[in-house]
Amino acid sequence: MSGVWRFSQGSIVAAAALLLTGLLLLTRLEDFPGWPDEYETCLLARRITQTGLPRLPLDGSWHVPIVSHWLTEGGVWIWTPWLDEYVAAASFMVFGDHLWAARLPFVCFGLASAVFVYRLAKRT
Repeated sequence: MSGVWRFSQGSIVAAAALLLTGLLLLTRLEDFPGWPDEYETCLLARRITQTGLPRLPLDGSWHVPIVSHWLTEGGVWIWTPWLDEYVAAASFMVFGDHLWAARLPFVCFGLASAVFVYRLAKRT
């Protein structure tokens, strides 16, 4: 029976666990309020879609508590690396400006890491 896929019982259980985890993580992804760091990421990602940089307006119009030494004189964010803001900005550009869109890429990264850990554990 060449060409027929054969799965071990462990692979089936792992696939079912991954599917269930994905369903639980993606269900009602926007139903619970965001944490302050998520709002910070969303705010900076929104500004990236507008200006290309995680730059905040210096008029104090944002509602996330930000200390002034986290910004340059031009309002560019320098406190943390920018990768998560750019990932969220890319998601905003594809799915729209929603908390769900900001969380989706990181849920996908979490699921991918679970697959990676399973495959790594299966090798040893």
